[in-house]
Amino acid sequence: ILLRSSQDISVDANIQATLGDMGLIAARNVNQQANLTAGRDVFVDAGGNHVMAGGTQIVSREDILINAGGNITLGLLESPDLVALAAGGDILDGNGALTNLRTNGLRRTAGGTIGQIATDLDLEVGTVAAEAKTGMFLRELAVGGQLIVGHVLETAVEINVADVEFRSTTQATLANRTLAAMDD
Repeated sequence: ILLRSSQDISVDANIQATLGDMGLIAARNVNQQANLTAGRDVFVDAGGNHVMAGGTQIVSREDILINAGGNITLGLLESPDLVALAAGGDILDGNGALTNLRTNGLRRTAGGTIGQIATDLDLEVGTVAAEAKTGMFLRELAVGGQLIVGHVLETAVEINVADVEFRSTTQATLANRTLAAMDD
């Protein structure tokens, strides 16, 4: 599934790609009020903010990559492999005391802060590598086990879809995003 908008994308109902990848590309904001579930990779690319309402989830059986020119506000991101986040602004907790990130490897960069003093990001993560300009507030939950600060592999997500044309013909479309490996 590949959704593109020259404006905002508002996810008001659950979207599921049982066996495939999912990509959302918005020139402005992605406002997520419902869950995204994919059998493979998921990426979200927002020119502005990506805002997940409290209690919403992105669940993938492979990697999750989120890139935003502004802020990223997190519900729950869950992947058995890697989660990569890059924000021009802050990476914030939109999920209260509930888990924000459940993954093996986590790579994050922010032009502002990652978490806040009163609302740190709640982790169940194996290895984390992170960089923030103005501060970082993380909390590994007991269920998450031991947190390792170290190397996280490159995250590359590629979505191949067939666009249906006006006369019922199709055209292959490729969208991909990559965030480099990171050491902390």
